[in-house]
Amino acid sequence: MVVYKHIRLDNEQVFYIGIGREDRPYSKCGRNKDWWYVVDNFGYRVEVIESDLSKVEAVERERYYIKYYGRLDNNSGILVNKNNGGQGAEYGDKNPMRKYKHLRDDASKRMMGKVKPETCKSIIYEGIKYTSLKELYLDRFTEVFSSYKSFHRSYKSRGIENILDKSKKGNQKSVINLQNGVVFNTAKEAYETFNIGCSISYFRSMLNGSKNNKTDFRYV
Repeated sequence: MVVYKHIRLDNEQVFYIGIGREDRPYSKCGRNKDWWYVVDNFGYRVEVIESDLSKVEAVERERYYIKYYGRLDNNSGILVNKNNGGQGAEYGDKNPMRKYKHLRDDASKRMMGKVKPETCKSIIYEGIKYTSLKELYLDRFTEVFSSYKSFHRSYKSRGIENILDKSKKGNQKSVINLQNGVVFNTAKEAYETFNIGCSISYFRSMLNGSKNNKTDFRYV
């Protein structure tokens, strides 16, 4: 198992500590709402702190780092973790919180009119695999739909194929590099050509003005 931390892109501050298998640090499945708030507004990067640990060792190290950085919810520090370690979703069927799953499911059914992020359902769009519907929205549809809720409603009623044409019309804005004057057909083309240092969804957010743009790229 590994111990990892998630770091905000805007100020390089650690905001989450976790443990799991080698792929867990890069998964967005099962994250809490405060984690999503940081990711949606500031972006993040992953850093594996320790690896090749047994479960017992990983839990011990996770608890050490959470205590070191402290938690926001109990005013002891800066992390969005909701416990002191050892209770994460990484344990699968042995997760001690699994026995409460039916209660969470019942609560979800009672949530009327609210859109819940589909964080655990992957989706393939134009050959690219996204870990969630929200990740797809942030990467490809922010310029087409005014909010995730409107995108989610359209996706549920029409399906991804039926909003393909609208997506193409809304995401084909050219991007210019102010430093050398080179114009790219799309934001994705510019992103893939240069090492931007953030996710493509965060890059698009900088281009459309919703995030502070510290790059030399602008929409034409």
